[in-house]
Amino acid sequence: LYLITHEHPDHLDVDSFDTIIHNNPNCTVIAGKSCEPFLIARDIPHKLIASGTSMQCESITITATDADHGDLCPESIGFIVHDENRSVYFTGDTALNEKRLAPAIDFKPEILVPSINPKFGNLGEQGAAKLAKKCEAKICIPGHFGLFAEHAGDPGLFKEHLQIHSPQTQYIALTPGRGELI
Repeated sequence: LYLITHEHPDHLDVDSFDTIIHNNPNCTVIAGKSCEPFLIARDIPHKLIASGTSMQCESITITATDADHGDLCPESIGFIVHDENRSVYFTGDTALNEKRLAPAIDFKPEILVPSINPKFGNLGEQGAAKLAKKCEAKICIPGHFGLFAEHAGDPGLFKEHLQIHSPQTQYIALTPGRGELI
């Protein structure tokens, strides 16, 4: 599965998109509506998903959730990926807008992967820790940090906030781009 929350190049991953698709010919691309022009231009088979809807991919259910990325991308979404044993919530770029995130929070995902780049109204380290508490997440893996120096996002600071706001949540950090434990 290749899940794309919105069309911004750091989420659509324009630099590696063609390579990923080429190396994974059986990959199913599921994306928010804002990605459609890019996918059509590349002639890539894809499935569009809107906030509040779900689709089944074998034993996995993909649910699109609302995200608050402001005027930068009003159609931005997040994803909850789940089966009968596990649930993972990928926030995508979003602010801590509890009203808009309520369905994702109410789902009580086991694992939360928040973006911790606090620029442009997105979750910062403290907001992501507060979201972990609201979701009652058992595990939290910070994402979307270290991509651009100007966007900030400090996994160490996030860990400190997580210990304050949601001490029951296990912190796991992965090296961006490699998925290795930090």
